Amino acid sequence: MAEQVEGVYREEALQQLHARDADGRVIRIDPAWTEWTYRLVVLVVLAGLLFSVCGTVHEYATGAAVVRLDGRQEVTAPTECTVAVVLVTPGQHVAAGDTLVKFYLVQEESDLARVEREYDGLLLRLLRDPSDQAARTGLTSLYAERELARARVAARSVVAPHEGLVTDVRVRAGQALKPGDVILTMVTDVAAGRVIAIVPAHYRPMISPGMSMRLELSGFRFAYQELRVESVGDEAVGPTEVRRFLGADSADTVVVEGPAVLVQARLPSTTFAASGRSYRYVDGMVGTADVRVRTESILVEMVPGLKDLVGWSGG
Repeated sequence: MAEQVEGVYREEALQQLHARDADGRVIRIDPAWTEWTYRLVVLVVLAGLLFSVCGTVHEYATGAAVVRLDGRQEVTAPTECTVAVVLVTPGQHVAAGDTLVKFYLVQEESDLARVEREYDGLLLRLLRDPSDQAARTGLTSLYAERELARARVAARSVVAPHEGLVTDVRVRAGQALKPGDVILTMVTDVAAGRVIAIVPAHYRPMISPGMSMRLELSGFRFAYQELRVESVGDEAVGPTEVRRFLGADSADTVVVEGPAVLVQARLPSTTFAASGRSYRYVDGMVGTADVRVRTESILVEMVPGLKDLVGWSGG
């Protein structure tokens, strides 16, 4: 006689289950909730697909930027000399011919005083005796010597080459200078400005005049200046050439690594706005420049192979 196999569940448990009229499902799911969740998931997927097809992303050529003011002139030391007194301060307006800096000129003033005494003595002698040919000849010789001494005295001071604004003074009283050392810098009152951006050289084929450039100056976060590219260098240059182009005063303010191309844009005015205030551009200010070089579909960015398949070319 076959042995009766007992069930997995106790008889009392089965009776209790039937008494509650349960259908035995482990998880009970509301059909209405499941249907709306399914529709929402499908809608999100379709929206994401539509956004990836219609949406675009931009690629930027980013690099360091330096502000340069046109009409800027460096005033340098004409000879080896020592500064006696500085007569101007940064931000001061000067007229053409105004004395800016004086140098020590003990020897030159002594020579000029000696020549002028001799000249005045001969002149008095000639006035007393107009027929004195020796005095007349001596006056002619001393006149040339006096003009030379005056020129030497004048060379021991620096005058403004034109009307403008003193932007930077780099010397102090008692400082020894060599020929060519920068004493101060000046700009004209209406000096326009430009931005020199240093971007990686591989972006050169993508950049052309007229493109948009966004400038963000250091110290003025999110105060973007929208500019237009005015010119683009035709050659890739190295860090040494970039520093030479920027000049000794700005070469150390930016870091250049690898080949680069110089992109220039014109500043629309002499001032810019940040945090509700207006500021004046200063020569040598640095920042970051972004030139938009390419725009592509999000879908193409996610699946690069589609670019060749559909012939997509970013603008």
